[in-house]
Amino acid sequence: MRLTASDLYTYHLPSRCELRPYLKANAVEPSPPGPFEEVLRTLGKRHERQHLESFADVVNLSSGTLEERTERTIEEVGRSAPAIYQAVLRAETVLNGVTIEILGEPDFLLRGSDGYVIRDCKIARRITEADHPEIRRQLELYGWLYENTFGKPPIRLEVFSGTGELEPIPYDGGTAALAELGIVHALTGSSEEPFSPVGWSKCQPCGYSKRCWPAAEQRHDVAVIYGVDQGLVRELRDQGVSSYDKLISTFDEKTLAALKRPWGSGTQKVGKRAGGILTMARAMERGGAILLQPPDIPEVPNYVMFDLEGMPPHLDEVDKIYLWGTQVFGDKPSEYHAALSNFGEDGDREGWESFLGKAARIFSEYGALPFARHRIRPGFF
Repeated sequence: MRLTASDLYTYHLPSRCELRPYLKANAVEPSPPGPFEEVLRTLGKRHERQHLESFADVVNLSSGTLEERTERTIEEVGRSAPAIYQAVLRAETVLNGVTIEILGEPDFLLRGSDGYVIRDCKIARRITEADHPEIRRQLELYGWLYENTFGKPPIRLEVFSGTGELEPIPYDGGTAALAELGIVHALTGSSEEPFSPVGWSKCQPCGYSKRCWPAAEQRHDVAVIYGVDQGLVRELRDQGVSSYDKLISTFDEKTLAALKRPWGSGTQKVGKRAGGILTMARAMERGGAILLQPPDIPEVPNYVMFDLEGMPPHLDEVDKIYLWGTQVFGDKPSEYHAALSNFGEDGDREGWESFLGKAARIFSEYGALPFARHRIRPGFF
């Protein structure tokens, strides 16, 4: 059996899921990437290509079979090539009592005074344990593969990030990466589907969302309730509560608020969120909205409906707005106006200034009037 550094990404992205590696290993096809994912892939390839072009003398190993590239990697390191692009490193280890081949393809091996630096290109801007553990595990695994191949650890591990800076990654000898690969190996070899709760932020960007989410809705899974986190789902499941129907019949606001669920390295009570969770559950049970209070909307002859479109936050930790849309509704409606960010270094500024200009023309024609942003957010009634 073979595991790769990419399997760590499958486990972690868009957020950690025990089911995703199992589905992938069992040839369950995810939905094709959406337009936003394709944009990020394009940006990532461009980021990597631009960095590649910054090296005057580089050996490109991106073509050929894995076996040929592995041999070429050893040969080029042996002759002290100054820079190696798309090397292949391979080694064997025992995970869960089974001998596994581990494979990694670091973007760059860069010669130093006594060995090589391993560098990967990522468009992410925060290469932290909290934001991108998968990037750190991937680089740690490359370090372990290098050490097992050449008998000594790399000089250092680093990421050329989306900020244009080099971010160092501590090397722990591959301990954390191999531990997670052990988890992935156990999940992929499971005899039945591993349990992994669905979740709003967890599942919507996942390629398996169209498989998992409708099934959860059909069984009235407690995890589809907005505001129910993964720890609470697991705690409720341990208590025999897996549907929102059972949640309503088992808990009232007081008892749910007192319930402790896993939180970080300890536990935390549900607390003040209990009321909103139960209200959402009742609305889902009856299949209709619950009016908490009438909306307080000022009476004016015209409103500007205003909306933004940007890169989804799960795809990049910086919310990139590329479209500002406005349209007046009321006694004197207007046409739709869009301000778009262009490509290039000044694209964001140009888009923002275009929006300000369009807004100024609306104020000039209509005078002072409210801007209303249309936002769909589950759990608000």
